[in-house]
Amino acid sequence: MKSTFALRLLASVLIFFYGGLAGRCLVAADGPSKTNVVFILTDNQGAWTLGCYGNPDIRTPHIDRLASEGMRFTRALSSNPVCSPTRATYLTGLIPSQHGLHSFLDPKYMMGPEAYNTLDEFTSLGEILRDEGYVCGLSGKWHLGDNMKPSEGFSSWITK
Repeated sequence: MKSTFALRLLASVLIFFYGGLAGRCLVAADGPSKTNVVFILTDNQGAWTLGCYGNPDIRTPHIDRLASEGMRFTRALSSNPVCSPTRATYLTGLIPSQHGLHSFLDPKYMMGPEAYNTLDEFTSLGEILRDEGYVCGLSGKWHLGDNMKPSEGFSSWITK
C-alpha cells in the first residue's frame, strides 16, 4: 500500500508532535537546499503538560523555545492510548484498524527468532523522507518489531 500525497502530508503533520519515540533526527542528505527536520516524540504526555500549550505551573522552557521557533499542532490527537499502535499511526498515517496494531507489541516479537517488523507492508514517514533524499536516524523506543536492525526508512538507530 503506497501513500498518496494527502496521506503523506497528514502523516507528517501528525507525527511531528505526538508518539512515543524519545527523539528522531532527520538530516537532509543534499546539503542546504533541504530543510533539516528534528522530530521529537514523548510517550504519554498530554499537550496540557507543556508551557507552550498554556500550562502555567509546569516549566518546559526548552520545549517552549522549540515550539516558538518551529511549528505547533493544536488539532492533533491519538486514536489509541497505547504506545505501539499510536506510534504506528503516526508513522503510517493509518488508524489501528488499518495497520492492525491495537495493543502493546509482545516483547518476543521485538528481539530474537520471532522478531518481525510490523509495518513492512505500509509506507512509513521514514521511507517517504528517505526517498526524498533525507538520511533518517532514530533514537529511543521503537516497540514496532525487530529492535536489532534499522527499518522503515531509518539507516541508523539506537533503540530499546
